[in-house]
Amino acid sequence: MNLYDFMNSKAVSDYCQKIGHKFTPVQAAFLVNRSVLHTLKEKHQAFCYIMEHMPDEETNSCVRHMDDGQTCKAGIRWLLSRYMELQNKYLEEFFRDGDHQVYRYRVYRSWDDYWEGEGCHSVDSVFSNIDQEISSDDEVVQIRVCKSKMDGSSQSILVCFNGKREVTDIDMEGAWGMSEEDANIEGSKQLSER
Repeated sequence: MNLYDFMNSKAVSDYCQKIGHKFTPVQAAFLVNRSVLHTLKEKHQAFCYIMEHMPDEETNSCVRHMDDGQTCKAGIRWLLSRYMELQNKYLEEFFRDGDHQVYRYRVYRSWDDYWEGEGCHSVDSVFSNIDQEISSDDEVVQIRVCKSKMDGSSQSILVCFNGKREVTDIDMEGAWGMSEEDANIEGSKQLSER
């Protein structure tokens, strides 16, 4: 797998390849996670590649709670495994229909040209509204859809889609039912700043 492909800048990617730069596992995970060019499925495949083909590396940003009550700094393999598990869990919750929730959305034609909608009660109704608003000539760069509870709380799940409506990212910060450990993992999605 070519991890350079996950860099958002082709010029920087080309330069890193030219000089033969090798990424640490934490750096590789950071690049993969920050890619705006890849789907969530492709990112998960890259995370699995990192876990299988690169050495485990301690992270500075996440504490792992052990079965015996002790804590330790989490390794990148454990962190990526839990992170993918959480993303899948909250993605499933995002698509689950139910009462007392609302979806709002923002459609980007370019990064500075967008329009918004709200009041939808399912992801299907979001895309139905979008289909009514866009013309066949419109190129969509990204669609951001936020599912919120209608209970006065600020709990929400934000999912980003590319123009093909493939999931590219999920922001679980503030999601309902998130444990303290889950929030610690979600908060460390920067995957270390060292």
